[in-house]
Amino acid sequence: MVFAMVRLSQCMIVKNEEKNIETALSWAKGIAFEQIVVDTGSTDRTIEIAEQMGAKVLRFEWVNDFSAAKNFALENARGNWVAFLDADEYMSGKDAKKLAQILKKIQADPQARGKYKALNFPIAHVDESGKPFSIQDQERVFSSFARYVGRIHEHIDIPSENIAHVDEITIIHTGYSNSALEETDKAGRNIALLRAGLSDEPGDLNLMVYLADSLMTKSDAASIAEAEELFYEAITGGGDKKLLPGLKNKAYKRIIMNYDVLPKKAMELEELCREAFAEFPSDLDFRYYLGVALNGKDKHGEAHKVLTELKGKLQDEGALTDSEVISADPELVDKQLEIAAETNRESTKGGSAMQNPVEQFNKAVELVREGSYEQALEILLSLEKNKELMPFCHYQIARISNMTGDPQTAYDLYYSAFNAKPDIMAALSKNAQSANKYVFHGLKDEKENTVCPLCGAEGTARWCYCMAEADAFNEFFNPIRMWMYCEMCHHMFARDYPEKLFLHNTGPRSPNTGRFAYYSKVLSNIRMGGFASGMSLLEVGIGACECLLAAREMGYEIFGIDVIERHVEEAKRKFGLDVQTADWNEFESDRKWDIIIMGDVLEHVSDPDKALAKAESLLSDDGALWISTPSFESAFSCVVGHDDAMRRQPFHLNYFSRESLYMLLERNYLMPVDYQISEYYNGSMEVVAVKTDRDMGQG
Repeated sequence: MVFAMVRLSQCMIVKNEEKNIETALSWAKGIAFEQIVVDTGSTDRTIEIAEQMGAKVLRFEWVNDFSAAKNFALENARGNWVAFLDADEYMSGKDAKKLAQILKKIQADPQARGKYKALNFPIAHVDESGKPFSIQDQERVFSSFARYVGRIHEHIDIPSENIAHVDEITIIHTGYSNSALEETDKAGRNIALLRAGLSDEPGDLNLMVYLADSLMTKSDAASIAEAEELFYEAITGGGDKKLLPGLKNKAYKRIIMNYDVLPKKAMELEELCREAFAEFPSDLDFRYYLGVALNGKDKHGEAHKVLTELKGKLQDEGALTDSEVISADPELVDKQLEIAAETNRESTKGGSAMQNPVEQFNKAVELVREGSYEQALEILLSLEKNKELMPFCHYQIARISNMTGDPQTAYDLYYSAFNAKPDIMAALSKNAQSANKYVFHGLKDEKENTVCPLCGAEGTARWCYCMAEADAFNEFFNPIRMWMYCEMCHHMFARDYPEKLFLHNTGPRSPNTGRFAYYSKVLSNIRMGGFASGMSLLEVGIGACECLLAAREMGYEIFGIDVIERHVEEAKRKFGLDVQTADWNEFESDRKWDIIIMGDVLEHVSDPDKALAKAESLLSDDGALWISTPSFESAFSCVVGHDDAMRRQPFHLNYFSRESLYMLLERNYLMPVDYQISEYYNGSMEVVAVKTDRDMGQG
């Protein structure tokens, strides 16, 4: 079959790579049917050697954009698969044969061929002697339909679920050895391109880490200081794009490993290690670093405990997989254990010394993290009379009260903490450079509602959280949110919230290109399931326009409404979309739509019953309503519990269960016909509903 054939195009972009080009082309000679070399301005023998080896050489004027150059190569590729390695990367002949076999298996299996669009490999960065000094995973082989995005540190725009990881093949990378760096000045080149990228996208946290990492290769104080600022800004999440976990891990490690070099004005080492340890519990290096930090602060008993636990984990098979430092030298742990054990014995001769109040408080906080609430409460109550510590004690006791089922006490103690120390959030921040600058200036007028918005029954207080901890929090809200529970509907709702809630959420929005494929699947599921056959679509709450843009590309007749005029005008100006500023409950139209999209809408409205009644009235008889909304009974929420970010979402007024959403749909003559766990939004359910009249007529 034609579909089962593998036609592999090897592509690369080069400039002055005469030392590497022969090796770069040799490894794929036996498996690639064509080799494409895009030259961006070589002045050495690179082009001559490539042509002698039979490669097709194309010229491309360098425009300071790696994606542009690489996509030019892809546009000239004729294969159905592409191997895109750099000139300083190669596979062994044995691994090249493995790659050919893997691609044949994928092409021969219709299910695999439909799912896998890229292969991810370990890339070993080697020094002059050929010894690996670090390993990272990247996509280097992929469908020829894919394209690169990003000016520098470019990557293939393919969803993670369509990428297969291949452990048995390793790509060798020689370009970051010291001599190679000196010859090509890659760090200097990267710094220039990364600065240009950040100028285009100043909130891109991933570019911040890449730039900081490159700056750390410089030895001057200004570069190191700038690197520190960028690392800290990236890990505190102050930008517009979410930081990739791997880069966040790198940022933590670069700060910790270079703590004696960096100005370290933003965070104490112990606290930094605790934060990194909590963020990446499977990375054993952070456990080790925490033990080192504790030893450095003479907390040898706690250090001994942390390091002993680490030592136990090192006995587990494969425990070093996620580590970088102690995998290279496991004896480091033993050395720190000796320091902790010896010093701890000396300090405990003749009985334990009394801890000072701050140490006792820190111990209590650690106990809260561990879930040892009774022990923590005993310590906090003993410190409550300390004037300086009182606000912090009340804050921690409030957390304990909420977790142990006493939300009203939590509510009172949270406000006691804020009244005593209005800037407590800055003090509680993990580092002094945190973006959390909230200061409490007294309670603001908010609407109070204790009755269920679905049935009108009186609710009971169930959860109490400090919303000022959330990234989305702003000064228009009071800092504490009480969540009420309705036993009749099995539904959660906010007790207090500002009027005209959406008018406080007016920041700029940029489409996330990764969501186009997501919405394509949503719409395909609706059509493939036979839930709607027409092609007219209305979106309620246009967000950053990802759904409308994807639907337009797929041929739908689209229309959208949003309550925020600024977002509507941006959608018209930037993308030419047919959208209107309107409150959904007040929106009127003579027409009906085949598909109505309500993604992340119902949790924001004060009257979700009325919102669904409106949807039912504007839905065609053979149409489908799609809803995405967080569920407090989701598998995700059950696992993360009190760490569920949705409980601290200031713009959310409702928190549905499957039961409460289904009840509301059926009451509005809408029948749920499909339930999905969202693959994009953690903890959200996605439901398709149709008019019950249509189903009853078919039955």
